[in-house]
Amino acid sequence: MRKQLLTVFALFLAAMSVWAQGSPWRYNRYNGFKAHKITDKTIVFFGNSITNMHEWWEAFNNPNIVNRGVNGAETPIMLEHFESVLVGQPAKIFLMMGTNDLGTPGMNTPAHVAKSVRTALMRCQKESPNTQVYVQSILPCTGNNIKDTKNVPITNDSLKNICTEFANATYIDLYPLLPGIPTHQYSADGTHLSMTGYRIWCNEIAKYVGSNCVYPADATDNWGGLDGIAGMRNTYFAALPVKADDIIMLGDDNNDWHELLHANNVKQRGGAWGYPSNDLGTMTSMLNNIFKGRSDNKEPKMVCIMQGYKEMQDATDVATVAANYKTFVEKVRSYCPNAVIKLFAVIPSPTQAKNAGRSDVFNAEIEKIAASMDNVDYVPGSYTSLLKDGVLNASYNMNGRLNARGYAKLSQVVAEAIGAENGVTATTDAEVEELIAKIDARSKLVSALQTAGSLSIGNGVGQYTPANVAPVLTGIDEGYALLADPATTNEQLTAKSSAYASLVTSVLPKINMPLASNDTEEHWYQLYTPNRGLLYNTSQGAEKELIGGQNTKYKNTMWKFVQRDDKSFDIVNRADQTYVSPDAKYDTMIKTTATRPDKGWTLSYANVSGVFIISSGNVQLNQTANKKKNNGVCNWSNKNTLGQDRSDTGCQFAIVDAPAPEDINIEDIDPTCIKDYEISLQTGSFVSPTTGKNNGFPEGYVLAKLWESNEANPKIKVTTGANNMMPSEVYKGDYLMWHPVGGNCDYTVSVEGVGPNGQKCIITGYTFTYSSATEGQTITVAGKTFTAKAAEQQAEVTDLCETSTVFKAGGTSVLGKSVILKDFIVKVFVPGSAGDVTAIGNATAPAISAPVYYYDLQGRRVLNPAKGLYITNTGRKVVK
Repeated sequence: MRKQLLTVFALFLAAMSVWAQGSPWRYNRYNGFKAHKITDKTIVFFGNSITNMHEWWEAFNNPNIVNRGVNGAETPIMLEHFESVLVGQPAKIFLMMGTNDLGTPGMNTPAHVAKSVRTALMRCQKESPNTQVYVQSILPCTGNNIKDTKNVPITNDSLKNICTEFANATYIDLYPLLPGIPTHQYSADGTHLSMTGYRIWCNEIAKYVGSNCVYPADATDNWGGLDGIAGMRNTYFAALPVKADDIIMLGDDNNDWHELLHANNVKQRGGAWGYPSNDLGTMTSMLNNIFKGRSDNKEPKMVCIMQGYKEMQDATDVATVAANYKTFVEKVRSYCPNAVIKLFAVIPSPTQAKNAGRSDVFNAEIEKIAASMDNVDYVPGSYTSLLKDGVLNASYNMNGRLNARGYAKLSQVVAEAIGAENGVTATTDAEVEELIAKIDARSKLVSALQTAGSLSIGNGVGQYTPANVAPVLTGIDEGYALLADPATTNEQLTAKSSAYASLVTSVLPKINMPLASNDTEEHWYQLYTPNRGLLYNTSQGAEKELIGGQNTKYKNTMWKFVQRDDKSFDIVNRADQTYVSPDAKYDTMIKTTATRPDKGWTLSYANVSGVFIISSGNVQLNQTANKKKNNGVCNWSNKNTLGQDRSDTGCQFAIVDAPAPEDINIEDIDPTCIKDYEISLQTGSFVSPTTGKNNGFPEGYVLAKLWESNEANPKIKVTTGANNMMPSEVYKGDYLMWHPVGGNCDYTVSVEGVGPNGQKCIITGYTFTYSSATEGQTITVAGKTFTAKAAEQQAEVTDLCETSTVFKAGGTSVLGKSVILKDFIVKVFVPGSAGDVTAIGNATAPAISAPVYYYDLQGRRVLNPAKGLYITNTGRKVVK
């Protein structure tokens, strides 16, 4: 009977989430913190988006609480900007660190998170010894092909142990209290929380905060018809009180207005994170929760509206936006019939044409709306005060958004419009300049101290001898003492950081080099980029591109340095004896060659400790993080760097002793131990799938990034960097569908596990049938390209010996015109398991009517067997 396979691998690029790694918004948010003063009474919540999206000070009714959460923040960038907190030596810090690390390649280990948290606690102890620090556990969450949720409790256990090392640190275990996050009981996405989740959290930490949570004990999550981030925010608004003297800020959510205006009655109700915030439609849906969510809410004294920037960045007709804006203001008036309403102009864009053609026109419409309504005022200064030469003033612009200086300037306009009689005081230009100067001076010194502290002392490769680092180490305590003393001036900090940075810089060139190999002695190493994806230099054979791969402990990831007469080195691979060739133009891939190149390579120090740059004249190795280029290593040296780029993370290579090789050669594979594993929803499942609704996909589709087999050993996985696509029950069919996006997308099929004899499992090949409604769509694997046609064709990939295989889907990015594959079989060598061929998850013997698959004595599938002896999925068989 024809099997019903539901699995469809359709590679679509999902829209980038607002907390995506590398988002410029993060840097605006961190920069904005420089507009706020921290004091010894301040209670800081420092973390990522889970911290950022909650209104902590309102939830505890404690204006001393400040929010220093940044969406998408991993621990390195958090530590980089920690001085904006430590500068004021706050009373308490509630840390939430590591969630995003566990979901980021190269950071997704408990050890990485533990190291960062230990660094944070050390800095707190040295720079702000009177601060009490509360390390909150990482919360339960859903996983994906990068984030293994099993690492969460392991990481938490490490954090708990680390806290015992510091007298001012307390560990708070929230993990067992919030099991409803990954089940979506109080989360829309399996990571962030709704009000009921935060209420559990707040009640648990109230004794440490010193304030009680204001959320009603009997309140349920009121989503107000919204979903996602906006919906979760809306659940808080429904449970937060509004008082008669409150000033409600609708719209902008990029900064913290109760801090900017130094007022306890200013409450912001932005629905997203930062400009452009939510659109008018979404904010309109929030109004009922904001003003009527609690039965004891009062009409506020004033409502300030900062809306429309999002619409000004797209192509929606300005007249339509103005009409929607008026409807929004009228809706606010219906909830607040007596409150003063202030309409703030949309801030300038960095683009003059956009301002002239859209923002100026829209602001004029806002002014007309204000004039047509009673007790409604238009505030043009929120535009004109930030404008210079027709665009957003460069002094206030960071990535097209407001920086700390810009928010200080805007706060002055807002404070004047609200009036000092209503309890607000603006942040002045002088205040923000003083804070920026102090935080920057401290950060420079901390950077030098951190570099010094990271120097690995010893005689190994990448280390520094005790004699060389002794002068640097003696200055670390002195530097932290300056940071801990409130009387230290910026001039003292700058002088110390400059002198100390010079001292550290003088040590970096003294890094211990790898040992050279010769005819009688070999020293094998692995080269990887610790600051760019933990990718290991991997040979693909002669005349092939050098790529960055995983640490497989295979010989093709191992290299030796053979010194040439001119003291440069040949870099030679252990598996195939190829050489890394410096024959490459700028921004082209480095290759390995069978013949010795004319020139060798030189190793030198980078501007961070423990890593090297590798160059040959004006050619320099740079590890890309580009899957379309197979994570190739390229020459990134140009006329400006000339092979001496010490700061690019892709140019910084760690060199470590190679482990004992674990290669299995193809001639070692016993064909009787090769088993067929089928990829389907009968044999496995998608991890953390999400529906296509509200994601721009057709109705009936389910998105996921990871498929895993039911069977644990061996475990088969299919992963991709973007969301896959799988039809729902309506689209049942005997096929997989691989969809190219942008003309080229990757799937990685991998195997993990060991056979009965303890040796690891190996992929030896694949078989599948393929077709496409669009001729020309392709699948490329192991150097073979299969071009699909409307008629079905059979494909076979043999003679592999690897734990993972990359399949490239190429062609036209048109939904429904992908490559259709049937009977997708992964052939796996399971050492020591001679016996019948099985399928993942099949607990019973194959049905008598099951098809018979033939394999030659090398384990390769034979589609049309001739006379001879074969291995089949029913045993050995002789074809006569």
